[in-house]
Amino acid sequence: METLLIKSTDHTPGVEFNAQTGQLKLTGRSLPENAIEFYHPIFDWLENYISIAPKQTELHVDLDYLNSISQKMIVEILKNTKKVEDSGKIISVNWYYDEEDEKMMEEGKAIASEFELPIVLFPKPNQPD
Repeated sequence: METLLIKSTDHTPGVEFNAQTGQLKLTGRSLPENAIEFYHPIFDWLENYISIAPKQTELHVDLDYLNSISQKMIVEILKNTKKVEDSGKIISVNWYYDEEDEKMMEEGKAIASEFELPIVLFPKPNQPD
């Protein structure tokens, strides 16, 4: 299975999902014009990944911003990730947020409370512009 690579833009996150290593990364900002269209290939990839996932998968969510529809898409990604765990594999989810961005920290906490997945919140030092 090929690695899913999508370059980030000002409105869409970068995606690097590697089936061989089990490292799944979302980075940047997520406020696409058509979230369903943008996230569709990710859901397709995850559907195929479930059956061939390695023993351990790590999902890294490092988003500076996500709009409400993107939040729903992240929840769907986590639902698919949960299916990997349900197949007997080990899953960990790392949620990164700027240490001064309480909104993204709260988003991470809210999403973590919805799932029986090990979601760890990691504050990042504030980066000067």
